[in-house]
Amino acid sequence: MKKIFYVAMAITFLSMNACQQNAGKSDEKLKSEEAKVADNNANNANPANVNNAIPQDTATKNPNAGKLPKAKQGEEPIIEFVSKEHNFGEIKEGDVVKHAFKFKNTGKTPLVIEEAKPGCGCTVPKWPKEPIPPGGESEIVAEFKTQGQGGGIKEKSISIKSNTNPAETILKFKANINAVSNAKGPLKQ
Repeated sequence: MKKIFYVAMAITFLSMNACQQNAGKSDEKLKSEEAKVADNNANNANPANVNNAIPQDTATKNPNAGKLPKAKQGEEPIIEFVSKEHNFGEIKEGDVVKHAFKFKNTGKTPLVIEEAKPGCGCTVPKWPKEPIPPGGESEIVAEFKTQGQGGGIKEKSISIKSNTNPAETILKFKANINAVSNAKGPLKQ
């Protein structure tokens, strides 16, 4: 009976730690960290600190959302992606990989991406905040941080909300991660 309990606890622990980048941090803690980074960026022009900055275009909500009048039925913007899925193939655990999901507004009115919400903290979307005019093209860049992901095939998604009909589009990517062993000392053969 104890073995079953310990196995269940181990499975629960492993499943709760699947995404380790920002999972488990409270909104207040994340906001506090972002405020510290913003203060450091404003007060410290040292180029060595640039890598610690959180890019301003990774926020999930667009401050320009809702500023355009609602389009008439049949005249809504249309977001057409070259592809809504990407396969990174085999990558090494610890790698940070990026893919640009290119799209075009084939509708009759300006397209505004209101929100880009990643499925977990290991995925960071970067997307345009300004309206995309009819016929205009742009991209949404998905950055996938594989540190702590372990080995195997991982599938992730980004939910895109915009002033289109339908309002939500899901972008997906996957990767086969080769786990890095943290074993020390001689291994048993």
